[in-house]
Amino acid sequence: MWFASTEGRGRGRGTAALLWAAALGGALLVPGAARAEHEGSPLGLAARLPAARTLLFASVRGLQEVGGELEPTDLGRLWERLGAFRRALAEGLAEPWAELCARLQEQTGVAPAALGQALAGGLELAVLAPPQPAPAGTPPGGMAARRPVLVVALGAAYRGLLERLAEQARARASGPPLATAVLEQDAAALLVLGSDGSVLLEPGGEGSLAAAAALGAARRLAWGEQGRGLGLVFVHVRALLAELPEDAAQPRRVLRATGLEGLGAVALGLAVEHGRLREALALVHEGEPRGLLQLLAAPAPLDPLRAAQQVPADAMGFAVLNVELPGLYERFAAMAEQIEPGSRARWQQALDELELQIGFSPVEDLLQALDGPLVLEWLVPEDGLGLVPEAVLSLAVRDAARLARTLEQAAALLGAQVRTLADPQGGAPVRYLSMPLGRLGERAARGGEQQRRLALGSVWSALAGAWTIERDRLYLSALPQTLLERRARLAARGRMPVVEPYKRAAAQMPGGARAFAFSRRRQTVGALYHLGLRALRALEPALRQGGLPVDAALLPRPAAVAELFEPGVTSWVVREDGMVLVSQGGGPLLATAALGAGLGAARWRLEQQARAERLQVQQQVLQEHQAALQRRLAGADDPELQAELRREIEQLRAQIERLQAQIERLAGVRRPAEPAAGGWHCPMHPEVRTPDPGVCPVCGMELVPAPGTPPAAAPGPR
Repeated sequence: MWFASTEGRGRGRGTAALLWAAALGGALLVPGAARAEHEGSPLGLAARLPAARTLLFASVRGLQEVGGELEPTDLGRLWERLGAFRRALAEGLAEPWAELCARLQEQTGVAPAALGQALAGGLELAVLAPPQPAPAGTPPGGMAARRPVLVVALGAAYRGLLERLAEQARARASGPPLATAVLEQDAAALLVLGSDGSVLLEPGGEGSLAAAAALGAARRLAWGEQGRGLGLVFVHVRALLAELPEDAAQPRRVLRATGLEGLGAVALGLAVEHGRLREALALVHEGEPRGLLQLLAAPAPLDPLRAAQQVPADAMGFAVLNVELPGLYERFAAMAEQIEPGSRARWQQALDELELQIGFSPVEDLLQALDGPLVLEWLVPEDGLGLVPEAVLSLAVRDAARLARTLEQAAALLGAQVRTLADPQGGAPVRYLSMPLGRLGERAARGGEQQRRLALGSVWSALAGAWTIERDRLYLSALPQTLLERRARLAARGRMPVVEPYKRAAAQMPGGARAFAFSRRRQTVGALYHLGLRALRALEPALRQGGLPVDAALLPRPAAVAELFEPGVTSWVVREDGMVLVSQGGGPLLATAALGAGLGAARWRLEQQARAERLQVQQQVLQEHQAALQRRLAGADDPELQAELRREIEQLRAQIERLQAQIERLAGVRRPAEPAAGGWHCPMHPEVRTPDPGVCPVCGMELVPAPGTPPAAAPGPR
């Protein structure tokens, strides 16, 4: 076991982000990564954490193992089909990649290849509630400031790497003390920041996070009963609520009224189930759900085949939500009354005043005239633009006469007319919104009531300006032609339950779904890929001139990419111990992560420059303060005052030097390392020795001064 104390605020966000991005990329290139022994917790960190104080826990299997699990999925097949393009790109970027890794090693002191190898074997981390009470002798602003504890777990073979990371934290130290420790356990090495390591439990303890029912429920919900988990992010809501101050009466009342007080945990999970990628957002509740949780769990489960009876067989996709509209207002009003007493009466008064103004009640004449399930369809018009499908929204109708009257009153309120379009096949007529005809060339009045009515009428017409009531259901769309075409396609091509891909998707859908969505992603993926291919081909000359070895001719044709993607299914499932939003075969979380990584990379340099400018301002302020103290020292006669001023000047000098080192690091200024008298060696492979600093040829870690090197020969702070 190794302990150290340090004073630090930590590294810059830009450097850390760049380090982890390069490490993840490097890990994908590491061959022969070790397999994780335990799918649920590859490194066993959950068994060492106290459940009552764990705020967040994240576990990711080895990147190579994740890649192996993803091979049979559509994403894995796409990755393989892009092999020629990827290899050409990697060969062309080999030299810039090596320069980037060298820069990272210079800035952080850790070789990306070594960290990539460590991540290839799995990674786990946790955030724990800070120790309470603070240890004796803690100075003001230290751990008594309720600083959370961070625990990072890597394979046991990478203890030297974690010690190197801790050493870098000490080298960049400034501010209040931050306790660090590197611990060993059976299969992993742990880096602890913010505590001396005493926060960890013995393996297998009953109070550990591994034994917590909330974590087990989160894994079952997020990974599925038959899924193979790839990664999990577990947020322990119960422990977070326990950290609320005792005087936080209003937040506690809101949590109690909304039912979120019974929420035990929230988890994000990534798994492979039935040969498809599974992404999930799970909510684990304790006891019977109340408030918002009860509202989400209240509707009855849906039958996927029965719910799709209203959808044409050639629809691009559709979504179904089983919602009870008549009681929706009552539930929200009761919840608001518990949060803020008297709010229900104020709401009712506002609704009564609105009813006097518009001539109908939004609750009684609109909400109570409709009912679920709510169905939203995406239809591509015949010979229309496939990337811009038309949406059709439908709901069950409880009182058709009242609903038709309410819609006409709403149109009249906007000064609009309701026109009728007959169905040539003899079906129910289609009604649509139409504004009265003005004079040609006359400009509408700006501002005032007329302008507001025109704006509302335009929004209504663009979103749901056409409607029809057929077989006790209301259908709304922007275009009247869409409703007539939809009816004809239902009669000619049948309904969605006869489609074979939908049958397979419905068979794999988890039971207890209150809402679900089905999407034929093949058409959309093929069209978007085609557009991207054309854009890449147009930009290829400029990209190659800029140093990017892009060759669009190596990419597959659109049909070869589109055929890899099966329909995506998203469902909202309610179980006894929680609820989960599941996406199968899709990629919302991966797309969001890729977008976030791209935006972060784009802004990284700007953040580096902005941080350097802020540090320069701080440095200037400290220098001015130092100059003022030196002037006071020059005119001081009291020896005690002189000693105090010298101490303050020395402290300011050290802070200015640390700021200067950070500014140089952000600006990319390289400080050459002084020669080591005893040579340089690898902390993980001591047999590797060189007379000059460099990188270990075995693991890629940065070489450090060999034992016996005088302290003055060690490299300076970076």
